[in-house]
Amino acid sequence: MQTEKIVFSNRRQALAVSVTRQEETPEAIEALRLPAPRPVIVWIGGAGSMQTRFEEPVSKIARIVAQIAQEAKAIMIDGATASGVMAVIGEVYSQGGYEFPLVGVVAKQLVSWSNVPQKPRTDLMRKIRLAVTSMLVGSAGIPWPLDPHHTHFFLVPGNWWGAESAWISHIATRLAGDYPSITVLSNGRPGGGICRQDVEYSLDANRPVLVMQGTGGWADELASQPPRSDLWEVVAADDENNMRRIISAHLAG
Repeated sequence: MQTEKIVFSNRRQALAVSVTRQEETPEAIEALRLPAPRPVIVWIGGAGSMQTRFEEPVSKIARIVAQIAQEAKAIMIDGATASGVMAVIGEVYSQGGYEFPLVGVVAKQLVSWSNVPQKPRTDLMRKIRLAVTSMLVGSAGIPWPLDPHHTHFFLVPGNWWGAESAWISHIATRLAGDYPSITVLSNGRPGGGICRQDVEYSLDANRPVLVMQGTGGWADELASQPPRSDLWEVVAADDENNMRRIISAHLAG
């Protein structure tokens, strides 16, 4: 396990820890000086697949969820990169003066470091390995920069997008401890893609999932025919009062 400080091109700083086994998570949480246990919000949804017309409803939801996280003294956790819903919550965080931890989890081999000046550029052999992965799994192996507005990062094993899913759920559970947690889904690739496995890991952990209707993609597909389970709830993206009520109630236990 290795801990480091990341300084982004915009001069924002974050703490990051590289882990190889889930058994290292308690030590990693301590190394990052995260104020756990606390209530946790798992923020998932579309990345590169999110269409421009859904950015505004997702931004509105992100602002509401960030306010709830601040009020509940919660921790938010997501997939870390500067894309889709993760970039949206990062931008909201940077503009709101929030103090809650915004934690990103990402497969270390897929971080491009293009917005981190002190990091060395990708070596030739790593480029070759990622190129081979990309040929095998399509765009899943293409590196992407970290979102510079997150406060903490877990760098986990893997060189394909989706390798982080099990880690996000596991780390969320460890951060919450005996406190409650909830997963919030906005947008998502039609058919589910990586979001589907993110949700499945949450359900396996008995974590409720709130589907934001009106954000496009898989979220709207689920909202039209939600699975029969006490762990699922659907709320309209423009229904702020109901959104606040549901998330706050879950975090309050």
